[in-house]
Amino acid sequence: GGIAVQRVGAGLQPMQQTVGGLILSLPCYAVAMLIAGQSFAFSGDLRGLSAIIYLAVFGSLLGFYCYFQILSRLPAATVALVTLITPVLALALGNLLNGESLGSMVLIGAGVIVLALSLFVLGDHQVRRQLKRFQVES
Repeated sequence: GGIAVQRVGAGLQPMQQTVGGLILSLPCYAVAMLIAGQSFAFSGDLRGLSAIIYLAVFGSLLGFYCYFQILSRLPAATVALVTLITPVLALALGNLLNGESLGSMVLIGAGVIVLALSLFVLGDHQVRRQLKRFQVES
């Protein structure tokens, strides 16, 4: 999706892309709820309602806005790496803020992800430097 947004280049602002995407996805969620047999009833749980509102504002509206801002400034392949680092950040925040325990295999997996992303970013910078040097010499 990110690559398509960059290639089309429709000149939409990030907030327009975000709101448009959310407006189109909302009916799809409603249909999925109906197919799954879920109802739209409110149980009265204010904590759950607050969590949904928080996720709607920060997880969707603000999150996608930031995503489209970044996508307009960086290559789509680089932006796609965000999906790989997000679980590692979620684990770290859960551990720091919620006292969640992390097993050794989880820590090793998170370390492998961070190492792989670091190698990719460093390699990407070196390739770009080589290309720039080659272009200057030509």
